[in-house]
Formats: sequence, structure tokens, C-alpha cells
Amino acid sequence: MGGYSVWTKARVTVSGSGPGREVALDLEYKFYDRYNWDAGKSVTIAGIKASDEAMGEFHREGMAREYDEIGSLHRSLEWKAP
Repeated sequence: MGGYSVWTKARVTVSGSGPGREVALDLEYKFYDRYNWDAGKSVTIAGIKASDEAMGEFHREGMAREYDEIGSLHRSLEWKAP
């Protein structure tokens, strides 16, 4: 994975004031990457360099294909402030 796109949005609600006020966080995180075989790019994983030219050969031989990596995380957290 080289470049990729992410975005995050959150809503925080604070109820009360002073010690013991309640805090609620609603968080959403999105991720996107198009895995493809761009000439001139490479990645090193565990000390081993894998070039897109080498990986693209699997694609040309019909043993691999391009794909989208899409991820989403949604979390709601609540706590009392100290």
C-alpha cells in the first residue's frame, strides 16, 4: 500500500460542569485505497522490496487483479471527566 485516503469525523457532547461531568464521543473513521500496479512504485515489507513491476506480472499472468481496499470503524465512548 502506498498512498491512500482516510477521513474521520466525530461528535463530542459534554453534559454538566466541573468534576464528574459526562463526556460522550461518537467517532467514525473511513479508509480507501485502490490496489493497482503502477510502474515505478515499490514497497519494502520485513526488509524485502516488492516492486509494482514484479507484482504486476502476476496480474498479466491472470494470477492477481486490482481491487479496492475499503474500511470503516464506528465507535461510541462515554466517560466521566476527572
